Amino acid sequence: MDNLTFYHGTSSLFLDGIHKHGLGYCRSILDEYKSIELAKDILPLCEELIEHDGMLMHVDALKFMVNQTRNFQHGKLFLSTSMAKAMSYAHGNKYGSEILSKSLLLLEYLLSIKLSDDVVKYLKGDLYQKYREAYSLLDRRPFPVLLEVNSVNANELLGLDGTDFTDEIFGLNDFFIDSFKSIIGEQKQTYAHLQDYMVKNGVIYHNYKAFAIDAKRTSLMPPAFEYQLIEINQDNVISGVTVAGRY
Repeated sequence: MDNLTFYHGTSSLFLDGIHKHGLGYCRSILDEYKSIELAKDILPLCEELIEHDGMLMHVDALKFMVNQTRNFQHGKLFLSTSMAKAMSYAHGNKYGSEILSKSLLLLEYLLSIKLSDDVVKYLKGDLYQKYREAYSLLDRRPFPVLLEVNSVNANELLGLDGTDFTDEIFGLNDFFIDSFKSIIGEQKQTYAHLQDYMVKNGVIYHNYKAFAIDAKRTSLMPPAFEYQLIEINQDNVISGVTVAGRY
């Protein structure tokens, strides 16, 4: 599978940890920020207090994630053969983790609207003390990151439903390999084979390239973006300028 390229979308918040521990470190984010517990604690408040139509869809999405459905298997590392999908994921999830990003989006909204004194006291008191690390992210200014991974073996991957598969099922034939050869700025992939895969527990990747994603909106409705990729080295330097201040 040396000829195949895989992608992972994440946040600049976790670049230092990924550089230090390898890709797979991100699976500890759920524990570090108590992401699932936070989601479960704020969900009832969101369902009771949020009335704005534009935010209700985020409440529904969080409820869906909390239920741990097939498409939201939190705590797992996922790789995609679609560069565009990985970029879109990173751009749409400010804090890397889908459930953490959605929880903090709703928490920030709750803190911005007029609520009863008791609710405000709870949000800024007991809930803050319980999730101090997650709250601290609200003051950060992360940017989306794309990781390009080339050294992936088929026996390290699972389907999204957790089932194992062999090279034959994975379809490692000449057409498949040719379909997935891609370079930054030019996608040479077929729609039928743009898939996501779950990585087996314990697998860590140290051979990757990191790119900052600069997104520019090209259409309001439907929302569309144009992405530019800028390579980041192991010292988190973009084009000779440190990005530490942009975290």
